[in-house]
Amino acid sequence: MVSQFVGFATEPVSPRQSSIELFMEKFTERDSYKKAAEKFERLGLLGVTAEDHREIKSTPPEELEKNPGKTRAELMSDEEITQWLKKQRDLIEEFSQEKYKDNSFAQSYLPDLRKKLELSIRYLKEIGRLPRNFEEERPS
Repeated sequence: MVSQFVGFATEPVSPRQSSIELFMEKFTERDSYKKAAEKFERLGLLGVTAEDHREIKSTPPEELEKNPGKTRAELMSDEEITQWLKKQRDLIEEFSQEKYKDNSFAQSYLPDLRKKLELSIRYLKEIGRLPRNFEEERPS
């Protein structure tokens, strides 16, 4: 075993485990990290605050930094929400086309886009902000 300085304590780690890996392992065990990560998984990008972003070591969008405690959906107008949802839907439709069938980026990103849209629709419906034309929307 090799000892490496991590935080304020010396932790024994195997020579194969880097200090970054050890930090991430300990970091992701924190309750605040787990709660924020669960919130991202349940509510998507429109339902989290700047604090949630910071808890998972993500950089919050500027509008969230300027409005502590608010979510993107709370800060967006109805038109902005509609445009955001349309953009997500359009990307899904674009990457679902035959011409992207062999594009590894498009194919790896497509499930994330579908999930992001699904979570956003569910969250917006919960808070009463889902535009009518998206009420029956199902990601393709």
